[in-house]
Amino acid sequence: MTRPFAELVRALATASNEDADEIHEEMLATVYDPRRRKAALAALSAALDGKLPSHALGFYLGRHLLEDEDLGGFESLAKHRSPAVRAGALNAIDSSSRIGEGARRAAFSTVERALDDPEAVVRAEACSALKNLSERIADPRTVVRRLKQLLEDSDGRVRREATWAVAVLGKNMVDLASFIPVLRRRLEDEDSDVRAAAASALKTAARRGVDITSCVPLLRRAAQSDEVFRHVAKGALAAFEGRSSSASRKPTNKHR
Repeated sequence: MTRPFAELVRALATASNEDADEIHEEMLATVYDPRRRKAALAALSAALDGKLPSHALGFYLGRHLLEDEDLGGFESLAKHRSPAVRAGALNAIDSSSRIGEGARRAAFSTVERALDDPEAVVRAEACSALKNLSERIADPRTVVRRLKQLLEDSDGRVRREATWAVAVLGKNMVDLASFIPVLRRRLEDEDSDVRAAAASALKTAARRGVDITSCVPLLRRAAQSDEVFRHVAKGALAAFEGRSSSASRKPTNKHR
């Protein structure tokens, strides 16, 4: 039998990673049990006021609010004093198929503001949320400008998530070519996850016909020596070489 939600909240505060997984499963069972939903929401709110803010609490409460289309409540949660709660709320945006299209569209403005949050954990989560909100972006130019800045962020988590966002959004991004110089720099990032994300973004760029020639020497070096993202670098090179060979095989128009 599932424990009371308030008890789960208390247990989560001191749980090990292994125990936390089980607690999350119990929480989800409660979240989707109509008979216990109201009590679960009240327990989460009480936990937030009772000095137990965390990413998980922001996540579950954010999911409640979005699924109930309480956009005002979600906006307030995303401005909570705790960075972990703000990050958790953003994480909830793309975590459930039960969130309606209207709520997702409205949530984008919250994500856009969070890209400027003073806390790195919130900026990183906002970048991550962008990956599933590409079709809701009202002004792509604003997002492009902010992502370029976040690709140079001092925090590795933010650079990683911003680079992955470019890799995903790049499939439809008009201005993808303008990211090549900064993606080249990220291929030499001190964080291996950032380097892998940059290679993935360059693979997307190459497939779209964007010229990544300036990045090829670094990709070739990575494909030979960097075990962490060797396969990703090889994928980017294959995409580049495939486009190059296709272009060279195109017949030229002959005037008669």
